[in-house]
Amino acid sequence: MPTPDFPKLIDCGACSLHIVTPNNVWFIEELFRFADVRKFYVLRSDHAANIKLFCQYVLSATSQKYTLNYIIYNNYGEEAGFISAEPTMNPMTNMPTWNMGYAVHPTHRQRGYATCAVNALTNFLLQNFSLQNVMLDICEENHHSIKVAQKCGFRKPNDGMRYFDMQNPELGMRMRWFKQLAGERTSYFNLAVQYYRQKAYAQSVEAFK
Repeated sequence: MPTPDFPKLIDCGACSLHIVTPNNVWFIEELFRFADVRKFYVLRSDHAANIKLFCQYVLSATSQKYTLNYIIYNNYGEEAGFISAEPTMNPMTNMPTWNMGYAVHPTHRQRGYATCAVNALTNFLLQNFSLQNVMLDICEENHHSIKVAQKCGFRKPNDGMRYFDMQNPELGMRMRWFKQLAGERTSYFNLAVQYYRQKAYAQSVEAFK
């Protein structure tokens, strides 16, 4: 099944998303100079220890169409934040989902950029890819991100289960929030997954299409 092209620009209303390039990747390194960004945007241990390495990974993953990575610009053309989404497995259901992360520069916070960016990228993912869920992994003390999740229509799991990440104990208790595409596409997605598990790959591809 062909992969949709990653748009170079997504309009969000109050801001816009511009795909990460060698010309703007420097802003990611600038963002991670702030302690709260380093704390709440969870990275692999090697990336957390070397943000330049993370920036190289972002460029490579974007060019290979493995993850979507965008710089958030305000309507004055200023870099305001970073947002990304990568496919992963939902550890609660063992089903594929999008894992989204974002960070906004301290000088551009409280202006609605995070809400606009999360909402726009979530809608793009659900409307253009087969994965039916988008996930935000948020720790309990990150009240701003919880409000963003709620404004964008993300929901807690029915059991309200929290978890503790032993590799990142400084984050305390965390919860995964989800937004799902409802309707006919969900039924076809579930059917495709069922075919895939039965190794009926041709039928699975047709259902995904």
